Amino acid sequence: MPRRKSFEPEIALEKAQSLFWEMGYDATSISALEKRMGINRFSIYETFGDKKALFLQCLETYSQDMKAGNLALLRNPGGLDGIRKFLTRMVEGPPAARRRGCFMMNSLVEISGRDADVSRIVDTHFRLVERSLRRAVDEAKSRGEVALGVATVDTARTLLALAHGALSLGRSDFGRPVARTAIQSVLDRLTREH
Repeated sequence: MPRRKSFEPEIALEKAQSLFWEMGYDATSISALEKRMGINRFSIYETFGDKKALFLQCLETYSQDMKAGNLALLRNPGGLDGIRKFLTRMVEGPPAARRRGCFMMNSLVEISGRDADVSRIVDTHFRLVERSLRRAVDEAKSRGEVALGVATVDTARTLLALAHGALSLGRSDFGRPVARTAIQSVLDRLTREH
């Protein structure tokens, strides 16, 4: 009979994600994970696998959390208002969240190019964000909020780049006004074309 776990795997995974997000993959040791998660390395390996397997699970969880969180704005309220709220959240979130930036983008910068598994998860996540933005652009077009001639794919990709640029700039006092201006400029252009 398997032994019952003395910890909640979901909570331990959240704690691991928080540490990876703060420190990055390379700087996070198994000892630091043990301390943050409140479990020993045997329990980590038995429940999550090795450090890389745990990190991949953290990335997958992050993507699911974004789908239920920020990306949900692109469905509700959707359209141009959803796009505006989604982009604004990149700059106006709580200071602690802004300082950490995007876990997915941080991982892309740190190790995506040298690890095929991380690259796959990062690419899948960005495709999800792009699809969500495409739906919001199409909805804005159907509501008459932007011109029907606006190129959905190009606009969604522009908004994706803008969101991640705004999130990166939003980490500093100098960058937040720059990001706000860029967001407003792109949204104004979309509505002017209408």
